[in-house]
Amino acid sequence: MLLCAFGLTATAAPHKLRIEDPVLVRQLVAQGAKVIGDYGTFSVLSADDSLLGGISNRVEVADEWNLIRLNARPINTSAPEAKALRKTVGAFTGKRLHLVQFAGPIKERWLAELKQSGVQVVSYIPENAYLVYGDAAALARLQTWAGVSAFTQWEGEYGQDLKVHPKARALMARKADGTFESATFAIQLIADTNSNTLALINSLKTAPVLVDYQMDPYRNLVVSLPS
Repeated sequence: MLLCAFGLTATAAPHKLRIEDPVLVRQLVAQGAKVIGDYGTFSVLSADDSLLGGISNRVEVADEWNLIRLNARPINTSAPEAKALRKTVGAFTGKRLHLVQFAGPIKERWLAELKQSGVQVVSYIPENAYLVYGDAAALARLQTWAGVSAFTQWEGEYGQDLKVHPKARALMARKADGTFESATFAIQLIADTNSNTLALINSLKTAPVLVDYQMDPYRNLVVSLPS
């Protein structure tokens, strides 16, 4: 895991707690803690620092569930920098990738509600998050739902800075004439016949595509491009 991410500094309260003792759960709720989910054998709560005194040996602090562990960098969705990324997608043509994180271990009902927005669920991402794909209407419905959902912690654009691995960025180099050196890149696309990305790759490639295969929901390429 890369450790150069924004928002990975120590976070302020509230904390996420995994608790197996139902009596303790009721006590904490009576003191202001919030139940995120009841999973039968345990519950997940959100609780302030002030409630943790004397019970630290009876609970499991699960603040790592605030992370979305992307290859480019992890995002701490409880951090102000990440919260600021929750912006209305607005109108656009085609489809886009988007990230959604639930507040605790995902329940089937939560995932069913996400799918009702009309987005395509592409992949699970630790922790408790999904990469989804949809048009403007579907993402608008997703954002409306997420805004009122008690168990949706965060949603945001899967933007350019999150799509490119740092090792790929490190290959970027200019020649003396100002043009870019070529390098070989692995590119993973959503298998979508309406995507313009493949045409763009074909227009930029500096040699024939080395690898091109599809494994739903992805199309995977290895190709030489100007870095």
